[in-house]
Amino acid sequence: MELSPRLQSLCFPVEAAVCLLDRERDYRMKDDEAIAVFELLLDLYAFGDTKEALAERIRELGCGRVVEIVERELAGEPREDVARAIGTARFTACRRNDGRRAHMTVLQQCCGTLVRSDKDLGRLRDAFTSGAGGADGP
Repeated sequence: MELSPRLQSLCFPVEAAVCLLDRERDYRMKDDEAIAVFELLLDLYAFGDTKEALAERIRELGCGRVVEIVERELAGEPREDVARAIGTARFTACRRNDGRRAHMTVLQQCCGTLVRSDKDLGRLRDAFTSGAGGADGP
């Protein structure tokens, strides 16, 4: 993903929203839970399911705010590009998944430390998109 600033800019709000959910859960979210959230987002963006059809799963996963943040931050972006970014985030999470928090720990270090609330996302996304950010942050 580091070779694609566009993919990074689309992935950042998705991963940051999951980091915010993890923070709400006192940093106890397991990798499997994050993967389930990414898969629900894929159902929305790649497979065209509606929020209404997924309402029960959204409630079970407690990820309504994640869905709202992703919708707001990536509004106007082509669905296929958003789906590709979510798929990349899911793939990466699956590769790092150790049944505990291996992926969530890395995600919090790379992304979560930059975001204290969902209001930070737009500013940070703009910084990454403009090239002012990077691995060390904006």
